[in-house]
Amino acid sequence: MGTSRNVRRGVTQAEFNSSLGPFLLGEILVAAGLAGYRFSNWYVFGGVLLAGFLLLVILARNPDSIFSMVYILLMSAGWAYVAHVFSKDVESGGAIVIPALAFLVSFGVHYAGLESLADLTADD
Repeated sequence: MGTSRNVRRGVTQAEFNSSLGPFLLGEILVAAGLAGYRFSNWYVFGGVLLAGFLLLVILARNPDSIFSMVYILLMSAGWAYVAHVFSKDVESGGAIVIPALAFLVSFGVHYAGLESLADLTADD
């Protein structure tokens, strides 16, 4: 009885994680687009896109490394900053709460997305 429950939990977790993998890829595409637009250069776009994909592949091979955690923290901080920019006019502490929630949600999404990519690149 316990084994089937564990299998069911594993399948549910894998389905959830696999839905978040494309988010990371889209995020890299948006970052590359913003960098290319900022510098008005297709080479910057291509370089950021290539570097982002390579970084993601390297991090997916070892999702529990310190580099993966630094990547997750930096990307989550970026989402918190975006939330801060959009919520700075909110009254009664919303400018603090909304970025904090954005950071926490983004952290979970990035961690699950890296787990999904790690599942896809696993050697076993």
